[in-house]
Amino acid sequence: MPFNLLIVFFCLVFPSIASELSFVFIKAHEYILKSIMILSSELNIQWVIGQLPIIWGGLYLVIFTIMMKKWSVDHLQKAFISGTLLVLLLVAYCLLPYISPFGKVTMLDVGQGDTFVIELPYRKGVIMIDAAGPSLFTNNPSSTSDYIIEPFLKSNGIKKIDALIISHNDQDHSGSVEYLDSAFLIEGIYVSPYYNEELKNKRIVKEGDALVFSNYSFYILHPGEDHEDSNENSLVIYTELGGLSWVFTGDISKQIEKNLIKSYPELSADVLKVGHHGSHTSTDPNWLKHLSPQVALISVGRDNSYGHPHAEVIEAIEEQGSLVFRTDKHGGVRFLFKGDNGTFLPHLTYNAERN
Repeated sequence: MPFNLLIVFFCLVFPSIASELSFVFIKAHEYILKSIMILSSELNIQWVIGQLPIIWGGLYLVIFTIMMKKWSVDHLQKAFISGTLLVLLLVAYCLLPYISPFGKVTMLDVGQGDTFVIELPYRKGVIMIDAAGPSLFTNNPSSTSDYIIEPFLKSNGIKKIDALIISHNDQDHSGSVEYLDSAFLIEGIYVSPYYNEELKNKRIVKEGDALVFSNYSFYILHPGEDHEDSNENSLVIYTELGGLSWVFTGDISKQIEKNLIKSYPELSADVLKVGHHGSHTSTDPNWLKHLSPQVALISVGRDNSYGHPHAEVIEAIEEQGSLVFRTDKHGGVRFLFKGDNGTFLPHLTYNAERN
């Protein structure tokens, strides 16, 4: 400010000198601002603790009130002790997932798209299958990430994703990848050999490969060759969680399902992620009979223009005797498990306590 006033004075008396001083000031000012921005970006460390339950939040508020009261009357030592307790409380809460024997599989309600978040027990790994984006015609291409996926992850204290598996490069399965990549540490983004988009930390997987996290394996059943179609080249994944076998199908068609029946005659699934959001192009009755799923998961947008899930698909699933969970009716759906036992919890928002 004093330098600015000096320049104003010289403008009235020595305009030429004022011009030189102004040039020097602008350059110095730009350099200082740029340095501050670089430094602040490096120091912008977010502490993701998750959403505090009522009891923890109440305890936090009590300690915070004590700290402020002691500070206001200059009892600085007691205020410091209260502040230390406050930090220790948050640290303790952050450590809870690492001592919890419970794991979670969550089908997020992302509208017309797929996003599954798998949290292994003791926080041994966080695996995501697909990261849906909004419609291509939306004015905000990051809206699904900003308002659904990122809040869910952070409310559960997740700041690192060990694996993001993208079944194929359609908007409703991969539209939020770049936004999540900028907001979270993603160890690896796994795609098929026929995924043509360039990605940071991109890793190729194909039929016969297996991804192992702690003691949990995710087997790639498809594709083994190029079918020259994005949906047909969807990654098909088999895993076992909570004593149940799971098959995630992306958007494969009935023809690919028939191929899988021939390739894996012993394949079965307790839980089936229904292909292509319940479209009649997928979920052949023979595929259902072959897998014999107890539970069918359908991620689909409310009142979507495609008419998903189609009536004949729902009828075929119900004839098989499977329990159907669909995001357009149940919202987000979570499978909470411990060891080989678990239960499904529908109507999930961001937190099981906010049903």
